[in-house]
Amino acid sequence: YSQMVGRLQSRGKHWKISTQTHTVISGVGSMSKANDSFCVMPFYGSEMPISTHCCLLPKKYNVEKIRKEMLDGKRPVECNKCWFLENRGLLSDRQLKNQMLDYYMDRDIRYIEEDCRQGNYETRVYKIDTSFNCNGACVTCGPTHSSLWAKLTNQNHLKSMNLEDVDELVNYSTAIDINFRGGEPLLSRTNFQILERLLENNNNTCLITFTTNGSVKLTEKQIDILSQFENIGFNLSIDATEKAFEYIRYPLSWQRLNQNLVDYREITKNISVSCTISNISVMYYDALVNWFNKNQLPYNYNPVHRPTYFRPSALSQKVKNHILENTNSNVVEDLLENHTTDDDIEFDQCKKQIAQQDHIKGIHVKNYLPELHSVFGFDH
Repeated sequence: YSQMVGRLQSRGKHWKISTQTHTVISGVGSMSKANDSFCVMPFYGSEMPISTHCCLLPKKYNVEKIRKEMLDGKRPVECNKCWFLENRGLLSDRQLKNQMLDYYMDRDIRYIEEDCRQGNYETRVYKIDTSFNCNGACVTCGPTHSSLWAKLTNQNHLKSMNLEDVDELVNYSTAIDINFRGGEPLLSRTNFQILERLLENNNNTCLITFTTNGSVKLTEKQIDILSQFENIGFNLSIDATEKAFEYIRYPLSWQRLNQNLVDYREITKNISVSCTISNISVMYYDALVNWFNKNQLPYNYNPVHRPTYFRPSALSQKVKNHILENTNSNVVEDLLENHTTDDDIEFDQCKKQIAQQDHIKGIHVKNYLPELHSVFGFDH
């Protein structure tokens, strides 16, 4: 997204940057706006293999209802995860995708909205999970999305997609944006076969983004394929720094991530961060933001919604008070300002889950996060 901002500025568009999130939040100047309810994803988006227009939508939804409400200037309740962020003046996926399509289609967003009103749209934005092969067992993840979690718990993870599966669903000639996720997308051979398909269809301008945990060192062959595209991006999943990172995204290495970041920057300037805030990571948010600023990394954040016992607010009032007394972040204050009885119940569930995860992984939270261990009042 930092690369996108630079290109937009070169076209005479001026963008305001949030000092809280270091990400683009609104267009000013020459750019016209679509209505504040419009999102390109229900019209142009496709995510696979779960077959949805947007991963932030609930499992069951009526896309025609959502489209109609958006075009009528209404905010569909199904899109509450984006409204939650926007109501707080923060960047949402809706805003990012609208800005991205405006730029890469070279068509003002208000005209894109009018195209949708006239029924003139097709799938051009893809999020693809070809494999759930993953070398991380992150605290807020599980066996359905991580092969390592599946191995640790003796469960099955979701079936991988092969190239033939993707061929039936993606128009390689007209694709504007492909975001590879996972699992860990840099471990998937199929993802690089998809890139070769794009090149075969003379589409080297498609925006390619890897949402990665930053643990994978690229091979020479992978670097060669990536170098043939004009728009490559790495969106790093980083929720904390140093030992906190290594606990939350066990068994990944903070040192390895920093080494790979140097390598990724030799490939592209388009590197950003998606920060997932849970009740485990919220205590370390200030230090994380300082690291983002030091390394000039644009970022946005996503609060955990599921499992509910990992929500940022699923803490006791005592723990919240401790965190609030030691933060300078408006984001943290906003996430922890309210308290309910459900927060207390789910905080107890959280501690039980952490104890269970530690047992499975053969580690102890105290050895990684001694302050959190003390503040939370763990029994183990």
